[in-house]
Amino acid sequence: MVYCILSGSYIIYVFLWCSKLTIKFPGLIFSWNLDRFIWLIGMKILFAILGFLIGVGALLLAITLSSALSIISLPFIIAHNEKTYYDDALF
Repeated sequence: MVYCILSGSYIIYVFLWCSKLTIKFPGLIFSWNLDRFIWLIGMKILFAILGFLIGVGALLLAITLSSALSIISLPFIIAHNEKTYYDDALF
């Protein structure tokens, strides 16, 4: 997978698209008293934890999907890179 990503194939675009699949949480409406302020802090902490877990899940999905695609497309990428001469390639 690392070779497929560093060689500039389509795998990097699949990885980046899939790793951006996260959620933006809505704003919270509350009144200015102590109970609601504590509720606001609790919900912000809950949303932060959920956002982190969803981000980790999206990263794992991106790694899994791009690994599966790179196993299939590795011989074709190597053959394409052997036929093509790149001046600015890493390998």
